[in-house]
Amino acid sequence: MGAPRPPAASYVDLIGPALLRHGSEAQRRRFIRSLLSGEELWCQGFSEPGAGSDLAALRTRAERQGDTLVVNGQKVWTSHADIADWCFLLCRTEAEAPKHKGLSLLLVDMRSPGVTVRPLRQMTGEAEFCEVFFEDVRVPGDLLVGAPGAGWQIAMGILAHERGPVWTFTFQRKIRRSLEDLLRTARAHPAGVRALRDPVLRQRLTQVWIEVELLRLAGYRSLTRL
Repeated sequence: MGAPRPPAASYVDLIGPALLRHGSEAQRRRFIRSLLSGEELWCQGFSEPGAGSDLAALRTRAERQGDTLVVNGQKVWTSHADIADWCFLLCRTEAEAPKHKGLSLLLVDMRSPGVTVRPLRQMTGEAEFCEVFFEDVRVPGDLLVGAPGAGWQIAMGILAHERGPVWTFTFQRKIRRSLEDLLRTARAHPAGVRALRDPVLRQRLTQVWIEVELLRLAGYRSLTRL
């Protein structure tokens, strides 16, 4: 109907633990309640052009000017940035430090002057992902999470939650449901029934089903190791 898809409630699982463990008392009082209630929506500002798999190579920088940090740079593949109220942003605050040690995590108000969001339209017509540009965005110094330069360790904790068993089961269910919907639709139409008789297609669908089940089992294995 043209309405945006609701952002994953998983941001509670991502930024919530980070704030509880590394945030100041003022940050926890300000954000935890609205995060749990869904009153304020979040996005994750990690990936950049040229800094996806090598996250520590990111170039978005934040320079301290008095009591504020001034952010300049670009993020990409940022889910739901177009409807988010806040962004937990990984950026470089210490230009001379080794790349893994010069990063910090900031909480950035997406309504701040200098923030520009550009949705990325996919082949499906959806625009879940966005580019986000920061041009001289001023962030109060008290919205720095943890110590300056501790962003890499905090980000790794966030990504551990994102890639852990909870997300594994979430995506496994989503893929399995899509596959079941596909098969149900195909069986309801003569052309679909004919297509399902193709041995090559049947083999491919079987392989997808096997991989979905392997993903589920991998999630259980991860749980046993917690």
